[in-house]
Amino acid sequence: MDDSRGVLSDDRIREPTFDRLRAITDRARQTTSRLCEGLQRISENVRNYFSRESGVTAERQQLDRASAELERSAPAVGKAIQQEIVRDRQLGDRERSL
Repeated sequence: MDDSRGVLSDDRIREPTFDRLRAITDRARQTTSRLCEGLQRISENVRNYFSRESGVTAERQQLDRASAELERSAPAVGKAIQQEIVRDRQLGDRERSL
């Protein structure tokens, strides 16, 4: 074993340790890169979702207004249908009696 100011010429421990650290660093860098790519995809999906939702919101509000109008008019429509049924029965009764 040669000693040149604390550095061994045949270091069996240090070199494999550095190799392992380099491998770990490379894997961490690759993992971080994949994670960043995934987060960018998620961010893009969220942006696309909200841009679609903003267009849908106006349409949803129109449907809500139309639904409310239908609900308000339902009693009047029901009453008109009942009146038509009564008239049809009255006409049918008159025709039978003739």
